Amino acid sequence: MSVQPTAYVYPTVRVGSRVEAGQRLGVVCDLLGEVIQDAAAPASGTVPYYVSSLAIIADEPPVGVGT
Repeated sequence: MSVQPTAYVYPTVRVGSRVEAGQRLGVVCDLLGEVIQDAAAPASGTVPYYVSSLAIIADEPPVGVGT
């Protein structure tokens, strides 16, 4: 998954969590705090990392899912 606009990402999963395809990984908010995207897992797998900074630059992957 990637974030299109520059935004803040709030993960709802922990590193090491097992996730299923389509499962919510977190929410993406604009710079004013409005939810603009529901971040979902692109595939089933384990979460090896997520970016610890809330601020994400466009097209930077904030959460990884390893299959």
